[in-house]
Amino acid sequence: MHDLHVQQTFKTPLASLFRAWRDPAFVRQWFAPGAMTVPELAIDFRVGGTYRIVMQGPEEERHVVCGEYREIIENERICFSWQWEGSPVKTEVELSFQAAGEGSTMELIHRQFPDAEQRDKHNQGWNACIANLGKALAQKGAVT
Repeated sequence: MHDLHVQQTFKTPLASLFRAWRDPAFVRQWFAPGAMTVPELAIDFRVGGTYRIVMQGPEEERHVVCGEYREIIENERICFSWQWEGSPVKTEVELSFQAAGEGSTMELIHRQFPDAEQRDKHNQGWNACIANLGKALAQKGAVT
C-alpha cells in the first residue's frame, strides 16, 4: 500500500483551521482543486456521520467523493474514510492540527492507495485543495 503525506502551516488560529473542515459553507469554498467548484455538499460532522462532496469542473464533469467520519477530536484530529463514487477502492484520511506560534499547522496523511499512480494523483489534488483552503482562510481575515 502507498501513503501520501502533506503538511502546511497557516497564519490562522487553530480553531479557524479546524472549522474550515467542519463548517459546510466554508468547506464549499475550498474543497475542490484548481478552478473546480462544489455545487453539492452534505456533511454530518460527527463520529459515524457521513459526507458527500460533488466537485465540478469547468466542462461540467463531476467527481463525487464520500465517506464516514471515524474519529473527531476538536482542534486536534479528524479521521475519515474516502471513496470515489463508483470505485471499489476505499482509503483513509487522517488530519492532525497543532498550534504553531501565531498560526497553526495541519498534517494530512492519506493511506492505503493500491498503487503509486493513484497516490500521486491524489497528491496533486490535495495540494491544489490546500492552496484553495489557504485562499479561503485569507479571505476570512487570516494570511497563509
